[in-house]
Amino acid sequence: MGFFKWISEFLGKSQTAEKTADLLEEVEVRTRDKKGRFVADDPNTPENEAFKKVKRPKAKVSNIKKGAKPKKKK
Repeated sequence: MGFFKWISEFLGKSQTAEKTADLLEEVEVRTRDKKGRFVADDPNTPENEAFKKVKRPKAKVSNIKKGAKPKKKK
């Protein structure tokens, strides 16, 4: 067992780690190669290489003010 793994088990889960896990969601995105081009799926394999799962922050809902008046120009 690694030293850092032992430390994390000894200290337990922190509140910030739990909050961070709640803010992330797993999303499937298209896989790209080194040049930035999309990778095609190989039909001979059971898994799909064209997509990979990535953890991203969840989208936040912004507060939209209704009835806001535009500023007057002088």
